[in-house]
Order: sequence, then structure tokens, then C-alpha cells
Amino acid sequence: MDEADKHFAEEPVAFDAEDASVPDAREQQALADIAAGRFISNDAMVRWLRTWGDETPSPPPECGE
Repeated sequence: MDEADKHFAEEPVAFDAEDASVPDAREQQALADIAAGRFISNDAMVRWLRTWGDETPSPPPECGE
């Protein structure tokens, strides 16, 4: 391993979870939002984005779509 490889091997990864087996509060909140229907599906977003640039783009999707 040359010096450049050593440098990269020693760099910490910024997004490593301390303990991946323990869900954090953000994940718990996201799961609660999904269970409550507070999300917009990918299909609804794609339909809306495809209207961008049209003469009359559709309104943005709503939660639960």
C-alpha cells in the first residue's frame, strides 16, 4: 500500500452510524409519517414533474398520493 492509499484508508467515514442496529429518532419519525400517510409516492411525484415545462403544469401532489 503506497502513501496515498494509506491516507484514504485512515480517513473516517462521515456517515457511519455508531450502532446500526439501533434505529435513531429520525428513522422512527419517518416510519411514523409513513404509517400516518404523510408521504408522497414516487409515482405521484413523477406524474407532477413530467408536467413541468407544459403550458399548464399540474399542481404539486398532496400527502397520501
